[in-house]
Amino acid sequence: MPVSNKIKLGALLGTLLSIIIAFWIAYTPPEFFVSPFYWIGFIPSAIVGAFFLLPSGPIFPVAGKPKPKRKLGYLPVAAVSGALLVASRVFPNALAIEFGIPIALFGGAGLRFFYLLVFQSHWSYCPKCEANTWILEVNGKWYCNKKGHLFQTTTSAKNDPSVEARNVRTQS
Repeated sequence: MPVSNKIKLGALLGTLLSIIIAFWIAYTPPEFFVSPFYWIGFIPSAIVGAFFLLPSGPIFPVAGKPKPKRKLGYLPVAAVSGALLVASRVFPNALAIEFGIPIALFGGAGLRFFYLLVFQSHWSYCPKCEANTWILEVNGKWYCNKKGHLFQTTTSAKNDPSVEARNVRTQS
């Protein structure tokens, strides 16, 4: 039985995320992990990474649909990080806060991407494009991301547009 592209992409993303987190943990001084200042920087940054850094909506752009806007850009995050780096000259514990920010931002955004990949997208056959493509959920409707074709979901395929795609494919 072939492995789906969704599982392959999820495994690849999880592996890359794990490798980067492992390198960052190895790079971070051990005394920072017991410092409350590290966690003061880590926890809010993970929330910002998960909910505000990535655009709301599908993980891949849908043709014909407006691109979703990010709620928070990278410039404010860079400004806060730079200010903490400068503040660490006067307040040494600011460096512990600074070490928690990058991995938390990356980890939070990676977890959000993984959630969107697993729960709001499917790798399926689009009968109009006559090709396999990502089928993405946007505002409760499912679209082909290549050309933006709308999948009319029936009650039997309410949460899985690939069921409809398989039915259309076998009828052709």
